[in-house]
Amino acid sequence: MPLKSTFFIFFFALGFAAVAQTNPVIFRQKEQKKLQQLARVTVASPLEDNYDIKNLRFNLSMSNNSTYISGDVVTNAVAVQNMSAYVFELDTLMAVDSAKINGVSLPVASTGVVRTIALPAALSVGTAFSAQVFYHGTPQNAAVNNYSIGVTHDISNGVEMVYTMSDPYGAKDWWPCKQSLQDKIDSVEMMVTVPAGLKAGSNGLLQSSNATGGFVQYRWKEKYPIVYYLISVSVAPYKDYSYFMHFNNSSDSMLIQNYYYDSTAFFPANKANLDSTGVLINYFSDLFGRYPFYQEKYGHCFTTLQGGMEHQSMSTLGFADVQLIAHEMTHQWFGDNVTFEGWADAWLSEGFATYGEHLYLEHFHGAAAAATFRQQMFAQVMAAIGGRVHVDDSSSFAPIFDSRLVYAKGGAVVHMLRFLADNDSLFFAVLKTYQQQHAYGNANTEDLKQIASQLYNRNLDTFFNQWIYGEGYPKYAGSWNQQNGVVYIQLNQTTSKPASIPLFVTPLELKLSSAQGDTVIKIYNNAATQMVTVNWPNTMTGFTVDPNNWILDRSNTPMKHDISLSVPEIKAAQIKVYPNPASDAWQVENIVPGMQLSLFDMQGRKLWEAKVNNTMVSIPAHQYAPGVYLLKLTNEKGSEAIQLQR
Repeated sequence: MPLKSTFFIFFFALGFAAVAQTNPVIFRQKEQKKLQQLARVTVASPLEDNYDIKNLRFNLSMSNNSTYISGDVVTNAVAVQNMSAYVFELDTLMAVDSAKINGVSLPVASTGVVRTIALPAALSVGTAFSAQVFYHGTPQNAAVNNYSIGVTHDISNGVEMVYTMSDPYGAKDWWPCKQSLQDKIDSVEMMVTVPAGLKAGSNGLLQSSNATGGFVQYRWKEKYPIVYYLISVSVAPYKDYSYFMHFNNSSDSMLIQNYYYDSTAFFPANKANLDSTGVLINYFSDLFGRYPFYQEKYGHCFTTLQGGMEHQSMSTLGFADVQLIAHEMTHQWFGDNVTFEGWADAWLSEGFATYGEHLYLEHFHGAAAAATFRQQMFAQVMAAIGGRVHVDDSSSFAPIFDSRLVYAKGGAVVHMLRFLADNDSLFFAVLKTYQQQHAYGNANTEDLKQIASQLYNRNLDTFFNQWIYGEGYPKYAGSWNQQNGVVYIQLNQTTSKPASIPLFVTPLELKLSSAQGDTVIKIYNNAATQMVTVNWPNTMTGFTVDPNNWILDRSNTPMKHDISLSVPEIKAAQIKVYPNPASDAWQVENIVPGMQLSLFDMQGRKLWEAKVNNTMVSIPAHQYAPGVYLLKLTNEKGSEAIQLQR
């Protein structure tokens, strides 16, 4: 997306040489009005959805001293509805010279950016056809207008360059297109002719570069499915720094290709960072599954972009910081391989890319670096009390790429989803399964929820409802006491936006502190006021909520020492058991930690017993005969019994 970057002015001296740079603001308020004019929900005309694009073939002439473009684009497609017209989008600054459908010249009518070719005979469903549009024009220079959507002509250190940026609706500024997220293009051939001495970088693999009469034609081919806004071209007097990386536990290798400015300063300062790219590809492949475009390449075209853009297989970058590289690289899985189904779910791209930065820092710089990043990410989210991750109004640019909600809160949701897993292997299994099931296609939030629910073996409706579709975050206060080695904690939760989410239900860590050492316990917070009891021999001095910053929350510290707190009475009405009757297991919730639970049959025989130090437990039921059973709950204040059925 335009002005994409990492959020935080926060970089590290990487073991393989990260270069510290000031991180640009991802989103400038003064640009919002201009950018909103470019945004809308879907294609410009519903008639564009009457065909499915199979292949694009570009044949363009460009240079580095102007945004001027001339040439033609061939769209090979198949009708998915009966078609009486071929409709596409092209900006009004671009003139259509001529057009052909299946080799036959036909006139083009224009209504704003919507261009229409009436067909001499209707095309029936399933009919393949070819549309060729010849055009030329000088797109508005995105650099002059302080935003990067469309085509930019710029100069850096005396080096002139031109580069494209189509996210979210800028493809029409420079080529005759269909701007649909759902219609991924099966393959793209990009031929760009430039003056000798320049290079043109693009998606896929370079097939050839042929010089003729003072010009060079670069021919790139992208054979993997690609969404419209990821198609790109960059033109400059580039130098090519390429090498091959090797995947872990495999003999396979892949090209890493970097087009960088033809200057003396850039390469010596950034070579080590560029060499880090292969290391990161390997690391993320271990986490998410093999890099999805491994039969082609991964690389970068460097420009004056204030941040980066995840153009498929060749990201566009404004600088060579490794954390920025990690962000755009994560997009190759989240956004490029699996593209969000609609702009409302843009967090599935930007939230995961933000968390890719966290994973990079955690692995290569350690827990402290990741914790600092996480603290800043959470602080950015909680700079305001509300706002949801899901984009309700995708007709405007601002909510789609909201740095606080889509990026930072989206990244926080990924972190909390990791916390819900029993272990990291399970969390990364969810990410790999998501990549496998929706490879080279589209997905939405419900698709991710379904996969996570299946692998976590639990219902995640509440988690997604409160963190993706709801607003706000929990705020904690509390008090504690200790008697005879037993710790009593009263935890109170309010929320920043109670009109949206009055109570966040979440696992939660508590750190018990003492001079002899600290202990972290994990509870299930499902009540606005909740009592926690735990046996602990150390002399307690206080407790901290969420000490490892797993949850997006605020808490008052220090917590109050209240000598009146003691063992709560058992109230059977507050204990929740489900399902009841059960065939596999009874889930028991709202338990006071430290309770003794015993299961009896109707003859008084004890079948199962456990002392429970959490607020919930699962009691196996599958091995017992159908019938009625008694669950006895006991603590120092007495006991209660609940009838269970199998």
